[in-house]
Amino acid sequence: MNEEKQPIPVKAASLMRRAVIYAVLLLVVFLVGFVPMWFKVRECSSSLSQAENTLSMAKMENALASAAIDARRGDYEPARQSASAFLLRCGLRLTKGMIRSSRKHKEWRSSRRLPRGMRSSL
Repeated sequence: MNEEKQPIPVKAASLMRRAVIYAVLLLVVFLVGFVPMWFKVRECSSSLSQAENTLSMAKMENALASAAIDARRGDYEPARQSASAFLLRCGLRLTKGMIRSSRKHKEWRSSRRLPRGMRSSL
């Protein structure tokens, strides 16, 4: 009942070891190329977000200025349309801000401990 383990041939063991080394090297090369690009994409994404925010503010300012100028000239319909565009953009910005703040509020609210009866009233 003495079972001897069959020794793995040297050639097969070195082939297996070589395959593992190549796989690890391939993973390292992939990560060396991927990580810098990932950082660059994150940086560009935040830069794009900031530029979009600035553009949105400039469009709002332009719409309000256009409404004021048109109203002074007596062109009331274009003034109304520009004022409407301004108020629409203000509403969209407020909605986005409210969504962000409501998420923060929900996180804050869930971290607080209140008596059972008061939880439903908030």
